[in-house]
Amino acid sequence: MSAVKNKPKKATPASAILSINFGLREVKSLEFELTEEGKYLKPGLGIEHYEYRFDVASVILDKEKVMNVLLTTTILQKKGDTLRTELGHLKMLASFNLINLTEITIKQREQRGVPEQVYVLTYGITVSSARGMMAVHLEGTNLTNAVIPIIDPNILVSKLDRVK
Repeated sequence: MSAVKNKPKKATPASAILSINFGLREVKSLEFELTEEGKYLKPGLGIEHYEYRFDVASVILDKEKVMNVLLTTTILQKKGDTLRTELGHLKMLASFNLINLTEITIKQREQRGVPEQVYVLTYGITVSSARGMMAVHLEGTNLTNAVIPIIDPNILVSKLDRVK
């Protein structure tokens, strides 16, 4: 278990501190596949020739105090400024116990939700887990060096698809 202290998003005064108590419940690879282009790509392509697309969705299960994050990471080969070729993808699930879900839940316009910091924290851990899974899946292929770079999870939070 871990605790992170940050300012909550407009739920309380700016001087308040938010403590998020959570635990990693489960992480698993759901699907991994290389396209034909990915299978037969010339080996040794430099890391600068890869690009990644992240599609993320999350579900909060109130009764269980659980947040499930589904992340699909697609590896693309850059070909010029606009052309991209898909080389493969990984679909994974990360599940988190939100121990103090009741205390951190905020109400906004008739809907309940959790502060943005919860998404930043869980999405960061999810991408890090995907990086490790992808490295294992790509070992021994021509895409061995297509390592997911370190990214700012706030980028994913801006693409939120929250489901309750």
